[in-house]
Amino acid sequence: MAFILNFKLSFFPLSLKITVMSLYKSDQIRKAPNAQGIYCWYIIPKLYEFDIKEFEKKSSSKEKIKEFIEEKILKFFKLPNYTVRVSAPLKPTFEGEVENVQRISDKPIDLIFQNIEVVKDINSFFNLNNSCFFSPVYIGKAKRIQDRLFQHKQLISDLKNATRTIEIELSSNDVKFDTSEFAFAKEFVKRSIPLDWLYFSYCDLSNSKISESYEAIESIMNRINFPLMGRN
Repeated sequence: MAFILNFKLSFFPLSLKITVMSLYKSDQIRKAPNAQGIYCWYIIPKLYEFDIKEFEKKSSSKEKIKEFIEEKILKFFKLPNYTVRVSAPLKPTFEGEVENVQRISDKPIDLIFQNIEVVKDINSFFNLNNSCFFSPVYIGKAKRIQDRLFQHKQLISDLKNATRTIEIELSSNDVKFDTSEFAFAKEFVKRSIPLDWLYFSYCDLSNSKISESYEAIESIMNRINFPLMGRN
Protein backbone atom coordinates (compact mmCIF):
# COMPACT_ATOMS: atom_id res chain seq x y z
CA MET A 1 0.00 0.00 0.00
CA ALA A 2 1.40 3.40 -0.94
CA PHE A 3 0.33 6.85 0.11
CA ILE A 4 1.17 9.92 -2.00
CA LEU A 5 1.43 13.04 0.08
CA ASN A 6 1.66 16.35 -1.73
CA PHE A 7 2.91 19.34 0.21
CA LYS A 8 2.68 22.80 -1.33
CA LEU A 9 3.96 25.31 1.17
CA SER A 10 3.30 28.88 0.17
CA PHE A 11 5.91 30.23 2.55
CA PHE A 12 8.70 28.07 1.09
CA PRO A 13 9.82 28.02 -2.56
CA LEU A 14 9.36 24.23 -2.57
CA SER A 15 6.74 21.72 -3.71
CA LEU A 16 7.67 18.35 -2.22
CA LYS A 17 6.10 15.11 -3.38
CA ILE A 18 6.71 12.31 -0.89
CA THR A 19 5.92 8.64 -1.31
CA VAL A 20 5.44 6.85 2.01
CA MET A 21 5.23 3.08 1.98
CA SER A 22 3.55 0.91 4.57
CA LEU A 23 5.22 -1.46 7.00
CA TYR A 24 7.18 -4.38 5.55
CA LYS A 25 8.76 -7.51 6.96
CA SER A 26 12.55 -7.70 6.92
CA ASP A 27 12.41 -10.34 4.15
CA GLN A 28 10.61 -7.88 1.85
CA ILE A 29 13.48 -5.44 1.36
CA ARG A 30 13.31 -5.77 -2.43
CA LYS A 31 10.00 -3.90 -2.28
CA ALA A 32 11.86 -0.79 -1.12
CA PRO A 33 13.15 1.58 -3.81
CA ASN A 34 16.84 2.12 -4.38
CA ALA A 35 16.22 5.83 -4.03
CA GLN A 36 17.24 8.61 -1.69
CA GLY A 37 15.29 8.98 1.53
CA ILE A 38 14.94 7.94 5.15
CA TYR A 39 13.96 4.60 6.63
CA CYS A 40 12.96 3.16 9.99
CA TRP A 41 13.38 -0.21 11.63
CA TYR A 42 10.67 -1.41 14.00
CA ILE A 43 10.53 -4.26 16.49
CA ILE A 44 7.01 -5.67 16.78
CA PRO A 45 6.79 -8.44 19.39
CA LYS A 46 4.87 -11.66 18.99
CA LEU A 47 3.82 -14.46 21.26
CA TYR A 48 4.11 -17.86 19.64
CA GLU A 49 1.91 -20.88 20.28
CA PHE A 50 4.41 -22.38 22.71
CA ASP A 51 4.53 -19.03 24.56
CA ILE A 52 0.77 -19.10 25.02
CA LYS A 53 0.92 -22.67 26.30
CA GLU A 54 3.69 -21.69 28.71
CA PHE A 55 1.64 -18.72 29.87
CA GLU A 56 -1.42 -20.86 30.58
CA LYS A 57 0.69 -22.87 33.02
CA LYS A 58 1.80 -19.69 34.82
CA SER A 59 -1.48 -17.78 34.85
CA SER A 60 -2.44 -18.89 38.35
CA SER A 61 -0.05 -16.38 39.92
CA LYS A 62 0.15 -12.61 39.43
CA GLU A 63 3.88 -12.70 40.03
CA LYS A 64 4.35 -15.35 37.34
CA ILE A 65 2.18 -13.35 34.93
CA LYS A 66 4.38 -10.31 35.54
CA GLU A 67 7.53 -12.36 34.96
CA PHE A 68 6.06 -13.73 31.73
CA ILE A 69 5.23 -10.27 30.34
CA GLU A 70 8.66 -8.95 31.28
CA GLU A 71 10.52 -11.95 29.86
CA LYS A 72 8.55 -12.38 26.64
CA ILE A 73 7.93 -8.74 25.72
CA LEU A 74 9.34 -5.92 27.83
CA LYS A 75 12.95 -7.01 28.20
CA PHE A 76 13.55 -6.56 24.47
CA PHE A 77 12.75 -2.86 24.79
CA LYS A 78 14.79 -2.07 27.88
CA LEU A 79 16.89 1.06 27.59
CA PRO A 80 20.67 0.65 27.87
CA ASN A 81 22.50 1.83 30.95
CA TYR A 82 23.34 5.53 31.12
CA THR A 83 26.43 7.18 32.53
CA VAL A 84 25.38 10.10 34.72
CA ARG A 85 27.21 12.84 36.59
CA VAL A 86 25.58 14.84 39.38
CA SER A 87 27.27 17.88 40.86
CA ALA A 88 26.45 21.14 42.56
CA PRO A 89 28.48 24.15 43.79
CA LEU A 90 30.34 23.32 47.03
CA LYS A 91 28.81 19.83 47.06
CA PRO A 92 30.22 16.36 46.38
CA THR A 93 30.18 15.10 42.78
CA PHE A 94 28.65 11.72 41.93
CA GLU A 95 29.35 9.87 38.72
CA GLY A 96 28.56 6.39 37.50
CA GLU A 97 26.38 4.06 35.51
CA VAL A 98 22.66 3.77 36.17
CA GLU A 99 20.37 1.00 34.99
CA ASN A 100 16.97 1.45 33.41
CA VAL A 101 14.43 -0.19 35.72
CA GLN A 102 11.37 -1.45 33.89
CA ARG A 103 8.17 -1.58 35.88
CA ILE A 104 4.79 -2.72 34.69
CA SER A 105 1.82 -1.40 36.65
CA ASP A 106 -0.57 -3.63 38.57
CA LYS A 107 -3.57 -2.85 36.34
CA PRO A 108 -2.66 -4.94 33.26
CA ILE A 109 -1.46 -7.78 35.49
CA ASP A 110 -4.79 -7.75 37.34
CA LEU A 111 -6.72 -7.77 34.07
CA ILE A 112 -4.75 -10.72 32.74
CA PHE A 113 -5.10 -12.56 36.04
CA GLN A 114 -8.87 -12.13 35.89
CA ASN A 115 -9.08 -13.35 32.30
CA ILE A 116 -6.17 -15.04 30.55
CA GLU A 117 -7.79 -14.33 27.16
CA VAL A 118 -6.46 -10.78 27.53
CA VAL A 119 -3.01 -12.11 26.60
CA LYS A 120 -4.39 -13.50 23.34
CA ASP A 121 -5.92 -10.10 22.56
CA ILE A 122 -2.56 -8.45 23.24
CA ASN A 123 -0.92 -10.84 20.82
CA SER A 124 -3.64 -10.23 18.21
CA PHE A 125 -2.92 -6.52 18.52
CA PHE A 126 0.78 -7.15 17.93
CA ASN A 127 -0.09 -9.20 14.85
CA LEU A 128 -1.80 -6.19 13.30
CA ASN A 129 1.74 -4.99 12.51
CA ASN A 130 0.68 -1.37 12.77
CA SER A 131 3.74 0.84 13.14
CA CYS A 132 1.59 3.78 14.27
CA PHE A 133 1.60 2.25 17.76
CA PHE A 134 5.32 1.48 17.92
CA SER A 135 8.33 3.74 18.16
CA PRO A 136 11.05 3.14 15.58
CA VAL A 137 14.12 1.50 17.11
CA TYR A 138 16.36 2.96 14.41
CA ILE A 139 16.03 5.84 11.95
CA GLY A 140 18.53 6.21 9.14
CA LYS A 141 19.13 7.99 5.86
CA ALA A 142 20.44 6.62 2.60
CA LYS A 143 21.09 7.65 -0.98
CA ARG A 144 19.95 4.13 -1.92
CA ILE A 145 17.39 2.90 0.59
CA GLN A 146 17.22 -0.73 -0.58
CA ASP A 147 21.00 -1.17 -0.56
CA ARG A 148 21.22 0.27 2.95
CA LEU A 149 18.46 -2.00 4.29
CA PHE A 150 20.26 -5.02 2.84
CA GLN A 151 23.46 -3.87 4.56
CA HIS A 152 21.67 -3.79 7.90
CA LYS A 153 20.18 -7.23 7.32
CA GLN A 154 23.54 -8.70 6.27
CA LEU A 155 25.26 -7.34 9.37
CA ILE A 156 22.60 -8.88 11.59
CA SER A 157 22.98 -12.20 9.78
CA ASP A 158 26.77 -12.11 10.09
CA LEU A 159 26.64 -11.36 13.79
CA LYS A 160 23.98 -14.00 14.44
CA ASN A 161 25.80 -16.71 12.54
CA ALA A 162 29.33 -15.55 13.41
CA THR A 163 30.43 -16.64 9.95
CA ARG A 164 33.13 -14.02 9.64
CA THR A 165 34.98 -11.45 11.68
CA ILE A 166 33.63 -7.94 11.26
CA GLU A 167 36.20 -5.22 11.71
CA ILE A 168 35.32 -1.57 11.95
CA GLU A 169 38.19 0.87 11.43
CA LEU A 170 36.91 4.31 12.33
CA SER A 171 39.76 6.06 10.54
CA SER A 172 39.41 4.10 7.28
CA ASN A 173 37.73 5.57 4.22
CA ASP A 174 36.84 2.08 3.03
CA VAL A 175 34.47 1.18 5.89
CA LYS A 176 31.59 -0.76 4.37
CA PHE A 177 29.17 -0.03 7.21
CA ASP A 178 29.13 3.07 9.34
CA THR A 179 29.34 2.68 13.09
CA SER A 180 25.64 3.40 13.71
CA GLU A 181 24.65 0.50 11.43
CA PHE A 182 27.05 -1.81 13.22
CA ALA A 183 25.75 -0.64 16.61
CA PHE A 184 22.17 -1.34 15.54
CA ALA A 185 22.99 -4.87 14.36
CA LYS A 186 25.06 -5.58 17.47
CA GLU A 187 22.28 -4.34 19.77
CA PHE A 188 19.65 -6.35 17.88
CA VAL A 189 21.66 -9.56 18.19
CA LYS A 190 22.67 -8.92 21.81
CA ARG A 191 19.00 -8.66 22.77
CA SER A 192 18.28 -12.04 21.07
CA ILE A 193 15.35 -10.56 19.19
CA PRO A 194 13.69 -12.99 16.75
CA LEU A 195 14.25 -11.91 13.15
CA ASP A 196 10.54 -12.16 12.34
CA TRP A 197 9.94 -9.29 14.78
CA LEU A 198 11.93 -6.97 12.53
CA TYR A 199 10.00 -4.64 10.20
CA PHE A 200 10.88 -1.56 8.19
CA SER A 201 9.25 1.45 6.63
CA TYR A 202 10.67 4.17 4.44
CA CYS A 203 10.03 7.54 2.88
CA ASP A 204 11.22 8.12 -0.68
CA LEU A 205 12.52 11.70 -0.83
CA SER A 206 14.10 11.47 -4.26
CA ASN A 207 11.67 14.05 -5.64
CA SER A 208 12.97 16.76 -3.35
CA LYS A 209 14.45 19.70 -5.21
CA ILE A 210 17.08 20.03 -2.48
CA SER A 211 19.27 16.92 -2.38
CA GLU A 212 20.38 17.45 1.24
CA SER A 213 16.84 17.62 2.65
CA TYR A 214 16.81 13.95 3.62
CA GLU A 215 19.81 14.48 5.91
CA ALA A 216 18.05 17.27 7.81
CA ILE A 217 14.83 15.25 8.10
CA GLU A 218 16.68 12.18 9.43
CA SER A 219 18.50 14.23 12.04
CA ILE A 220 15.32 15.94 13.26
CA MET A 221 13.38 12.67 13.44
CA ASN A 222 16.15 11.13 15.56
CA ARG A 223 15.92 14.09 17.94
CA ILE A 224 12.14 13.65 18.19
CA ASN A 225 12.09 9.87 18.65
CA PHE A 226 15.40 8.99 20.33
CA PRO A 227 15.21 5.47 18.87
CA LEU A 228 16.17 2.63 21.17
CA MET A 229 18.94 1.24 18.94
CA GLY A 230 19.72 4.33 16.94
CA ARG A 231 22.03 7.28 17.03
CA ASN A 232 20.93 9.74 19.66
